[in-house]
Amino acid sequence: MRAKPPMDLLLMLCRQAIHAFSQNRVYEAFDLYVSAGLWDAAHDLAVLELAPDAVVRQDHELLRTIFSRFSGHPVDGWHLRGKVCKLDTIQRNRS
Repeated sequence: MRAKPPMDLLLMLCRQAIHAFSQNRVYEAFDLYVSAGLWDAAHDLAVLELAPDAVVRQDHELLRTIFSRFSGHPVDGWHLRGKVCKLDTIQRNRS
């Protein structure tokens, strides 16, 4: 498991993520939260903002890219909402 960045870097990444989200750059905000190791915040953006659009567009590759980032990282509430987009389900539907 990757160590979290130092606190000053963590705060900078959070500020950048919040700013990116406020500018409707959701994937950038998601990526910044992942870089900061803030898995719950990244997961919230993935499930609430990124995944629905990808599902409508049937963009299975984007779904796979987004949710593969969480492999091996704890996410609160995974048992309630994360399992819906399990990678093996996405891979089965792709064929």
